[in-house]
Amino acid sequence: MRILVIFTIILLAMIMSGCLSLLEPDIGAFAEQTVYDLNRYLKGNLDENQLIDTYVHLTDLATSSDAEYYGSMLLNLFSNSASEVELISYGETSVKSPQELQQPPSWVEKIYTLNLLLKTNTAKTSDSFAMLIIDGKPYLLTVYASGSSIVCYPKIP
Repeated sequence: MRILVIFTIILLAMIMSGCLSLLEPDIGAFAEQTVYDLNRYLKGNLDENQLIDTYVHLTDLATSSDAEYYGSMLLNLFSNSASEVELISYGETSVKSPQELQQPPSWVEKIYTLNLLLKTNTAKTSDSFAMLIIDGKPYLLTVYASGSSIVCYPKIP
């Protein structure tokens, strides 16, 4: 009888831990969708404003104009570096992360690094970009008020 009770408790614990993992966001799917959307943008099949609406998080006193400003800066970085992007890998950031990824705003739940292959007609280079999880959704930037200024996280090089 005691073995049956212990077995039932262990089984319930395993079921509960499995159910809890179903509630976590699918980071792999987020990473793949982000790269897919970036490629659609680079090929002219996705409007800049749609991409900004999807991947730039606004908070505090920031406006859609602020999102467009910082989002355009980020998209120009992609446009100037690649005609196509490919996902090499993704993973959680760590203590060894670049300085610009340290100390995120409090509403950023988690930061992942997207390692991307940036392709042009003549060259291929790799670079890393942050993917922020905010309210269970992926973003490339968050735009917010810091003191009397509107800033973005992470900073755009």
